[in-house]
Amino acid sequence: MFRYLKRGKEFYSHLFQLALPLFLQYTLTCFLNLVDNFVVATLGETALAAITVANIPLRIIMLFSFGAQSGTSILVSQYWGKKDQESIMKILGVALISVVAVTSVFVLTLFLLPYPFMSLFSNDSNVIALSVEYAQIIVISYLLSSINNVYFSALTAMEKTSFGPSVMSATAIIKILLTFAFIKGKFGTAFIGVKGAAYATLIVRIIELICVLLHIAFNRYFRLDLKTVLRPGIPMFKKYFTNAGTVIFNETAWGAGVSMITNVMSHMADSVLILSAYSIASSIEVVTNAFQFSLSNTAAIIVGKEVGADTDPETIKEIGWAIPTGWAFI
Repeated sequence: MFRYLKRGKEFYSHLFQLALPLFLQYTLTCFLNLVDNFVVATLGETALAAITVANIPLRIIMLFSFGAQSGTSILVSQYWGKKDQESIMKILGVALISVVAVTSVFVLTLFLLPYPFMSLFSNDSNVIALSVEYAQIIVISYLLSSINNVYFSALTAMEKTSFGPSVMSATAIIKILLTFAFIKGKFGTAFIGVKGAAYATLIVRIIELICVLLHIAFNRYFRLDLKTVLRPGIPMFKKYFTNAGTVIFNETAWGAGVSMITNVMSHMADSVLILSAYSIASSIEVVTNAFQFSLSNTAAIIVGKEVGADTDPETIKEIGWAIPTGWAFI
């Protein structure tokens, strides 16, 4: 097996160039969630428990979006190998329509039936009240984040890796400052407690979306045709979910399973204490997965491009084994 690792400096340099920005992107996302939890923890255990409860249904959105991003990366990399930009735009259209549709269901539910919906995930009235305040704001940021991340994933699959991490690195500083300011009432802002973390996230996602729109308007290597994106066609929907449906289902089902674990905790005796501890522990656990996720997506991009370029199957197999991710499953 070790003979597959001998692919030369150029191959591993390219692998590193793709994987590092993804690693930074995942790490930044996890780190910001961790910062939120630590700052909110200063408000007390009930506040931290409320954020954890609010994230039970929202985790499903996040992982559906992650599955859509992964599926988008796989397919876009193949069409990038073929230099078929029209199909890439159609894939982007399918992914964007899908994540917006799913997220919109949660948005409507949280605004039309907030208390009955959040009561499914906790039996503590104080926690439910705070979780509704937080969730109604943060769910909008999830909608924007889904759109931004699908675009970032498509660019990465086209080997344009710097834009997403650059935007997220810049907004990370803004996010930390805003979170601290809104939650603690610093820098001349009013004290708004738990909602402060949600408003800080929402503002940052709006800034990221503006950056995405500016990039779409002014970048020179990939020009979007909105008609093609908004009308991808039924055949592309079928192709997308035939090829990426398994990945999306896997991520969504895993998110639902993890959410059920948290849901059980939220109905136990001393649930506030349990959820507070779980919130911190799970944030640290997610950070440790960033390296694995970045390499897995890099593997999908590199292999997908070779498939699209009609590289012979034996060479594709060798490339797959050469990427360190493959060795983790031996």
